[in-house]
Amino acid sequence: LISGVTASLVSQPGDTVLSVMNKAPGLGVVGALKQLGPGGLYLGAGARAVHVTSYIVAQFLIYDSIKRLCGIPVAGEQAGKKKAIPEGRVIKAT
Repeated sequence: LISGVTASLVSQPGDTVLSVMNKAPGLGVVGALKQLGPGGLYLGAGARAVHVTSYIVAQFLIYDSIKRLCGIPVAGEQAGKKKAIPEGRVIKAT
């Protein structure tokens, strides 16, 4: 989730400036920045964060599912499993 929100917040200002420039032919980057102002760079950031985060979460779920189908352990799967004790080895209680 953090990666999706971070990706959307980092790319939001550039995409907002580009959208303003596309709507007003001849307007440069500096003109778009002046028109938007600092707060305007993040217009629609909440909706974009939900949108991008949903894609990234879906990608991770698909990736982990494919790894499981192939028999490859996924992240965090080994942490909960106990190691097998080799046969013939004696464990002394302390």
